[in-house]
Amino acid sequence: LTQVLQPLLVAWAQQGGGHTDAALATLHPFIEGQRSRFIYALHGALIADLAGRNAEAARLYRLAQAEYGAPTLELAQILASWQARQGHPADAAQTLQATADLNPELAIALPVLTVASSGIGLPASASAILSTAGIGCAVGVVSGLAAIGTAWGLNLINRPGESGDH
Repeated sequence: LTQVLQPLLVAWAQQGGGHTDAALATLHPFIEGQRSRFIYALHGALIADLAGRNAEAARLYRLAQAEYGAPTLELAQILASWQARQGHPADAAQTLQATADLNPELAIALPVLTVASSGIGLPASASAILSTAGIGCAVGVVSGLAAIGTAWGLNLINRPGESGDH
């Protein structure tokens, strides 16, 4: 588990320090590797997205989706957010609907996520994101990383027109 998490933690620390190139370079050998490509590609996409590097983010989001196969609710939410923020709200709605079709128990979340990906959602503050991440970290590092990714996705969903180099 440590071998999987260590590059992710290093990359996010680098990104947090404003070193996007170093963060993506840290993940690059793992994205190109054979083991756990999905998780590294997804986090690379989130890092590139956060930095406003849209071409790299798009490539890595596509890779994460291809590697994972049928998306989870969290992955669908992140991908739909990306699609909506890139001006493709119909694709975002289709991503969410396809996930609900494959996982009928998730259909209850579809209306909320569809509204959120349309840009009508409530703004997520940095403190809300960090609180979500903190709660996740309290139950374990893996859950914390999932919470960070989910919280980041929620923040981006709720700011579909916003992008920029951070």
